[in-house]
Amino acid sequence: MKFKDSMYDNFSFSADLNLAAVGSVEDLLGQARILSRSVDGIHVSDGANDGVHFPALATAQLLLQNDIDPILQISCRDKNRPTLEIEIRGALALGVTSVLLVRGESGGISDTSDRIVKVSTTELIQMVRRIEQESQQANLSVGTIATVFKPAADWRPQALLKKTGAGANFIRTQLCFDADKLKLYMPKLVRSKVTWKAPIIVNLAVLPSAKAAKWLSENLRGSLIPETVIKRMEHAVDPEAEGVQVAAELIAEFNTIPGISGVCLMTPGPPELIPEAVNASGLRQD
Repeated sequence: MKFKDSMYDNFSFSADLNLAAVGSVEDLLGQARILSRSVDGIHVSDGANDGVHFPALATAQLLLQNDIDPILQISCRDKNRPTLEIEIRGALALGVTSVLLVRGESGGISDTSDRIVKVSTTELIQMVRRIEQESQQANLSVGTIATVFKPAADWRPQALLKKTGAGANFIRTQLCFDADKLKLYMPKLVRSKVTWKAPIIVNLAVLPSAKAAKWLSENLRGSLIPETVIKRMEHAVDPEAEGVQVAAELIAEFNTIPGISGVCLMTPGPPELIPEAVNASGLRQD
């Protein structure tokens, strides 16, 4: 089953490919095969956070050649419209069926010439849908990003409604370990009918250590890692096993929250931690 279909069938599992840890094609495919045992699709980053790694489009092609479904990330940062259009057309030509469109973080080396046009995420969504129609390759799954927080009583998800109106049909949250905030945030998306147009995928990490938890909390924009999780990792006799257990417990809890359709798992540790967490959740066995 492809990722785009899994979001409408029980509970979807996907995972981030850690391209920063890849030194060769063999490394890449080895990691991808470990992950693909327990997930429906693999997210491929294009370096929106300044990482230098395998090119995303080439990675997506390698995954497709090995019967693994890629979710290709395309970021707006440091790219003009023609560059973005080439990426989109390339993805369609390869047979990619899911893309995640992101703004990209600031910083790093960027082209500041007048030729660079800043494209918003909403404009990029519209561009994808236009190119899709022109190429007569409809039915692409187009994702966007949301940040979980404790909303005010009168808050409505206007930005997400604008993006779904432009053509986004799935939403991935920033990293979230806070089930309590999710339980306050998700009813707003359900009542506003965002979830009618776009399944919600929660981003979650399988932590290998307390140090990794602190780094993610401090360096990933929009991440929510409660202090209780960090302390639990600090006191663990076996941090990797504890990280698997924390993720498994949260996956099971997220499955009970109305409007959540799945999780995307990442880890700064060994890739084997992700299948372990999926299995430990009790929702799927590889």
